[in-house]
Amino acid sequence: MNFNYTGIEGFDVSTYQDNPTTPAVIDFEKMKAWGADFVIIRAGQNVWIDQDFYVNWQNAGRAGLPRGAYWFYDPRVSPQRQAKLFTDLFKNDPPEGRLWIDLEYPASWGGMYTHWTEWRTMIEETKRLSGLPVGIYTADWWWHEQVIGDYAYFGKYPLWVAGYTSDPANVALPKGWTKALIWQDGTPTIGHDAGVESVEIDHNKFNGDVADFFREFGNVPPPIVTPPPTTGENNMLSCKTLVQVKVFNSTAANAAQVRLIGAGVTFNALSQTGDWLMISTNEWVNVMKNGTLAVQVTAVAPPPPPTKRLTNLIHVYNDGSIDVLPQ
Repeated sequence: MNFNYTGIEGFDVSTYQDNPTTPAVIDFEKMKAWGADFVIIRAGQNVWIDQDFYVNWQNAGRAGLPRGAYWFYDPRVSPQRQAKLFTDLFKNDPPEGRLWIDLEYPASWGGMYTHWTEWRTMIEETKRLSGLPVGIYTADWWWHEQVIGDYAYFGKYPLWVAGYTSDPANVALPKGWTKALIWQDGTPTIGHDAGVESVEIDHNKFNGDVADFFREFGNVPPPIVTPPPTTGENNMLSCKTLVQVKVFNSTAANAAQVRLIGAGVTFNALSQTGDWLMISTNEWVNVMKNGTLAVQVTAVAPPPPPTKRLTNLIHVYNDGSIDVLPQ
């Protein structure tokens, strides 16, 4: 597999990253501080919503981490029902990325909905009900054992591929795809450092540069970063994440620059005042030019979580009857 890894990486999590015997939950602020640029959160399987989904979804959003979500497809339940459960979760708080259909269930499960046309129904229903982009998670070892009549159909959707190796050349792409958007490359023992309670955590690399990333997770800006209110060429700003840089007090002939000091690389910002440049770095970013502030590093805060509202009132009578009254 050819894979253009430019340092953009993230994790996928589920209830298995939480220890139910402790009051702690996943610390997405710590995950972001580790250097994660995105997170993909398990929504559910079969007819079950992941027991940590709601808190994970809300807390990741509050931390400003771009979010995707996945549903583990279960052939024992109709794809229509699974798609409805999946998409209902995002009516008030949609993902910044896409919804992923996880196809890797064991053959021992059996079920009435194992045929590839049922997976297609799951995809089409998820798109129809949510209006959101959809992708497919799978691995070649699982995919090549399936009898599929329309590989071209599935190949139209972005691929999130599992291949546990350090060399992308050793990852085989499932039939129907020529590239992967995201590569799940392993489960390193860095869970505690990345803010979860499990020792291991699924690690993922993004295929592409920052512009590609913002096309995929385009609804979310990078975290808010405020430059220090001082002058001098040596004043610097810590940006161990994606940042959004805006040029001001600049002209086409004298464009502001953002230098990655540690890497020794200069990024030329777009020349017109008011344009934006997206960069990803683990280095220090110099926001000064000739002793004056030349660029602005900023972002928009993530939207607030949805508020609860009363939708129904239930009356229970002494004869055991129940009325449900809309409010």
